[in-house]
Amino acid sequence: MPPVIDEEICNLCGGCVDDCPGNILAMTDSGPEVQYPEECWYCGNCRVSCPCECILIEFPLFMLV
Repeated sequence: MPPVIDEEICNLCGGCVDDCPGNILAMTDSGPEVQYPEECWYCGNCRVSCPCECILIEFPLFMLV
């Protein structure tokens, strides 16, 4: 599952978009959006760079084994 962004608490700073090494996220008029979910590396850069802590990353089961 790609990163999930809680739009209710996002302050639209764009830090997650800037720090995504795979360019998975893009800034839209409504805020950051996951544009290429299948390309996500689950690196966590977006979550770490978010000052609002509004990004959740749920790891797929195959990565937990």
